[in-house]
Amino acid sequence: MSYCVVNWFPFVRFTIYYTPQVLPHIKRAGYNAIQLIGISEHKDYFTVGYRVTNFFAVSSRYGTPEDFKRLVDEAHGLGLLVFLDIVHSYSAADEMVGLSRFDGSNDCYFHTGKRGNHKYWGTRIFKYGDLDVLHFLLSNLNWWVSEYKIDGFQFHSLASMLYTHNGFASFTGDLEEYCNQYVDKDALMYLILANEILHALHPNIITIAEDATFYPGLCEPTSQGGLGFDYYVNLSASDMWLSLLDNTPDHEWSMSKITSTLLGNRSYADKMLIYAENHNQSISGGRSLAEILLGQVNEKVSQSNEALLRGSSLLKDMMKLDKNEKVLARGLPNIHHVNDTNMVISYIRGPLLFVFNFHPTDSYERCIGVDEAGEYQLILNTDERRYGGQGFIKEEQYLQRTVSRRVDGLRNCIEVPLPSRTAQVYKLSRILRI
Repeated sequence: MSYCVVNWFPFVRFTIYYTPQVLPHIKRAGYNAIQLIGISEHKDYFTVGYRVTNFFAVSSRYGTPEDFKRLVDEAHGLGLLVFLDIVHSYSAADEMVGLSRFDGSNDCYFHTGKRGNHKYWGTRIFKYGDLDVLHFLLSNLNWWVSEYKIDGFQFHSLASMLYTHNGFASFTGDLEEYCNQYVDKDALMYLILANEILHALHPNIITIAEDATFYPGLCEPTSQGGLGFDYYVNLSASDMWLSLLDNTPDHEWSMSKITSTLLGNRSYADKMLIYAENHNQSISGGRSLAEILLGQVNEKVSQSNEALLRGSSLLKDMMKLDKNEKVLARGLPNIHHVNDTNMVISYIRGPLLFVFNFHPTDSYERCIGVDEAGEYQLILNTDERRYGGQGFIKEEQYLQRTVSRRVDGLRNCIEVPLPSRTAQVYKLSRILRI
């Protein structure tokens, strides 16, 4: 199997099993991978599948093992990769249906005492240094690939297994925080073994680390002392957006925080995956970003439904932009302007210039730096009335020619209008040789 891993983006979390309409709809929407959560048999709904009771069973809530195989086959037939959220960081503590006291003892699979119990989540922590536990977990990974043809795994909550404090500590990035008595070296060895064995047995497999602490070497090859993951998830981004939208007044948003959070660990920036929202919003009772930004459908209130339609139209056009221009496949953005006072961010990605004015009330006319001299065509403008904007940018302003003036460390610039709360994307349409 041959594919370009850069082009999986964006992901969609898919938490129900199978309807003939869902997978084709995902494909038509421009996605090329699905991530499945809550697949292993688990104790109850509210934990979203994270308190696993049977690691080798497809949850009976959604259908039979054959149903799940059909889903994977259907996805593969459409060119969609299938990733499984695997929970090896802890297990359900239920003694009636789970592994806890499976043989009557307290330490068959887990540590005894406080070390064997997650302080906050009421789950059991595996004894990763035990050979039988290693055999159990490693064979579980191989079983999902061999039996169901899964294309990869996201390893859930690495912090819960990597540290005896389960990741509930402050991390500044200091090396001492990752090289102390709180690091579970047995868990570290298990993750290295898991990546070594999976990639040896299944060369096309993809492994993803969900770790908010940015453990050093997450995505370095095991041959170089790393843990061997192919990608890691930047969990900070979804938490940041939720905090800004729910708890922070618009005029207090920090542009520096937004850019630094979205870029994550720069040493692994090309291996980073970002979710716009987390499962606590979309599944565990919270509001999704769509509900926050677009509102809920109300049959009696046409105004709210109109906002929903406008917002959906913008989202669809954003996906078309990525499909047509291969935005996410162009490598890392060159962020050259971040202004916390004016609340303006601009960056370059290939021939595309992105400009954002997050200010809730102030509009500007600004000279934004670009590297290439030439003509730039405005190809996406969120201020258009069809998106619910105010229509301040006129049609004659959709084509801008550069001025030879150094701005933001770049050799040229273009004069652009920046209405409040808008974003624009310009494309270099013609290069001028001077």
